[in-house]
Amino acid sequence: MTQLFRCSGGHHFNTPARESFKFLDSVIERAVVSSFLSFPSPIIEVFNRGPIPPQYQTRFGPPLYTRNPLYVASDIDTTFYEYGFHLLASNAFDVEEIKITCFELDCTLTGNISKPIQDPNSNAILSTTTNYSAAHTWLKSLPLQPDIVEYPSVRHPSGNPPTTGLNYALYNRAILRTVNNQTQQLMKLNKSQGSFTVYDTLSTWMTTLTPRS
Repeated sequence: MTQLFRCSGGHHFNTPARESFKFLDSVIERAVVSSFLSFPSPIIEVFNRGPIPPQYQTRFGPPLYTRNPLYVASDIDTTFYEYGFHLLASNAFDVEEIKITCFELDCTLTGNISKPIQDPNSNAILSTTTNYSAAHTWLKSLPLQPDIVEYPSVRHPSGNPPTTGLNYALYNRAILRTVNNQTQQLMKLNKSQGSFTVYDTLSTWMTTLTPRS
């Protein structure tokens, strides 16, 4: 069993809630995540929400792809970098602060695992840009649809896989076994600096991170 991490958006300040396939900030996804603890049937919604509309495509979720991935990270900092980057980059989020929940997920990383880092075109597949065409081409060229895509985070500037800085796109709901601790943090964004600061709810620690872009 492998412990992985995922951030979920909570209450947004200065912005209306919006539907999104990329982030766990929509009404549907919040309902699904809150249902993780009661398992098992509502989790089907996370993985079976394809085909993916073009406006909600992700690196390993091409437009109209029939399988919608759940993105998780090897460590808490990596999930902060990934989630924070997309909030900083998105013009749809006019926010300064956001309450987030971090989930610890117990997963069985078995099945058909694909690793784009092994592909000759890995630099394009794992580009820091948000043009995901190379990743989409690679994914659709695989002889078998993967259960898991394992790849180094392009947002964690000092990640050291497999200990830190490793991401997973999960396509098979059977991989996710249990959800353990969930902790509340406050994320304050500084868009002009391209950084964000995460505070825990008790203000016992804080960290300022600048994702690679």
